[in-house]
Amino acid sequence: MERASSETVTASSQDLKRILRDTASVYSKHAERWGEGRTLQAEEPWLQRLTEGLEPGATVLDLGCGNGIPIGPWLTSAGFSVVGFDYAEDMIRVAKDRVPQGTWHVGDMTALPPLGPCDAILSWDGFFHLTVAQQRKLLPELLELLTPHERMLLTIGDQEGEITGEVYGDTVYHASLAPDAYKSIIAAHGRKSELVIRDPQTAGRTILFVY
Repeated sequence: MERASSETVTASSQDLKRILRDTASVYSKHAERWGEGRTLQAEEPWLQRLTEGLEPGATVLDLGCGNGIPIGPWLTSAGFSVVGFDYAEDMIRVAKDRVPQGTWHVGDMTALPPLGPCDAILSWDGFFHLTVAQQRKLLPELLELLTPHERMLLTIGDQEGEITGEVYGDTVYHASLAPDAYKSIIAAHGRKSELVIRDPQTAGRTILFVY
């Protein structure tokens, strides 16, 4: 899903609750146009790192997958099996139509069903739509899904707090832990991580790579 726009604003607590509640419907509203004209120039170097050494047919779990464009075709054309979850129902409807090689589910990443083995976990422009509390709870759960040789790639915020962003002019919710808090949680699970704050190669996204 979309990253926070460069123009972010703070809002009242009540406004943030409403925006959080409405974010899924914003994405459903724009499901058909999502990904139009979008290339993988920003994502591809990180996707290559995420999948380096994976065997053909390896499963990549994509959380907040949107309509599958453009990451889904990249993964499937590289020979991987992509399993995507998104809470915007119309996004999944479009993903099933446009990337039929993938396996797509309507679902909230904070309440995933029991999952079979996965070889890598990805949430590009999705994880930061969770609240701070949800992220603190989910990150350790995702780390538990990874075997020692598996990797995870997330885009996150660059400081703790709640802000708003825009998707095609509509307001959406974003939140983040402090960057060091992510690294501490990961280290507590015996994993290493790389954090790139406002990476200029990815239009200013903050990248968290677990290996």
